Amino acid sequence: MAFAAMPVFLLMALITYLQEPPLCAAPGNLGFLSSMWLMYIVMCVLHSEPWLSLVMPTSEKRPPND
Repeated sequence: MAFAAMPVFLLMALITYLQEPPLCAAPGNLGFLSSMWLMYIVMCVLHSEPWLSLVMPTSEKRPPND
């Protein structure tokens, strides 16, 4: 279940970025910060820890340097 969050948020960011016209946008003159795709990217980064642990092994598995 921990591995499902990042790809889902990444897909949601892509769909939200590509949709025309944007359904969720804050009023005002904030430019690209006014869209929901940025929030989905931040959530993707915050939930990337399980994927990063697969790519980068922990230092506990390495033999000690004597």
